[in-house]
Amino acid sequence: MRMPSHTPSQSMRALLLVAAATALQNAKDYHGASYDAALVEPRPSKACGGGLGVFAVREVPPGARLAEIPVAACLTADAARAVLGGEEAESYAAQRELTRALLAYLRFGGTNETCAAQKAYVDSLPWDGVEDVKLKDAWRPTIMRIADRAGVADDDAARAVQLSRSRGLDLGTSAEDAERLHAMVPFLDLFNHPSLGALEASGARERVGKASVFDSCVKWYLSDDRTRVLVDAPSAFATPASQELWLWYGY
Repeated sequence: MRMPSHTPSQSMRALLLVAAATALQNAKDYHGASYDAALVEPRPSKACGGGLGVFAVREVPPGARLAEIPVAACLTADAARAVLGGEEAESYAAQRELTRALLAYLRFGGTNETCAAQKAYVDSLPWDGVEDVKLKDAWRPTIMRIADRAGVADDDAARAVQLSRSRGLDLGTSAEDAERLHAMVPFLDLFNHPSLGALEASGARERVGKASVFDSCVKWYLSDDRTRVLVDAPSAFATPASQELWLWYGY
């Protein structure tokens, strides 16, 4: 009996699964995160007003595993409760608020042996860019609750909220996973968003525009056992050496 042959798309998906399943061969630590230093590294970026981005060291194969970050190294509601106490968060909004309270506490309130790794990550974030930013009055009740929970001044809680708004992610094992985990994730938050200006500045607009934004950006998701955040290279193409890799919210 003749077996049906694989279509090109099926073969590609199989290759991507093999590449993504491969363990990191050249792991390097970044505040508790492990990334493949033979494939990618943080470098200064022209995107999003400057700062750091993540760039290909050499050509990165489609779907290659780029990083693995233990959930224990992330800022989460569970980590916040371990330090600040309180009840389990029952909604995404409550998870976000607890995560922001931990962020504010570690930056402005104090230190705790339980979160030594997270403290180093928090201090590495670009706080200077949010010192004078003022949030709308609608944020005031949230800011006051966070300040009270973290034991910090309202202005410091506002800075934590502002910084976290573009860095917090709702993580799942797949797009269908209903039990999302809100977290701030070291290394993953170094990836910049692919605005048109950023793509043009990097010379990547034509290449990235040939596929969907999801397939042109890194894929990030929870491992099946929900203990690690996994980051894979774009599935649509190989990323050339020295090119920046991009992150898009969602799956």
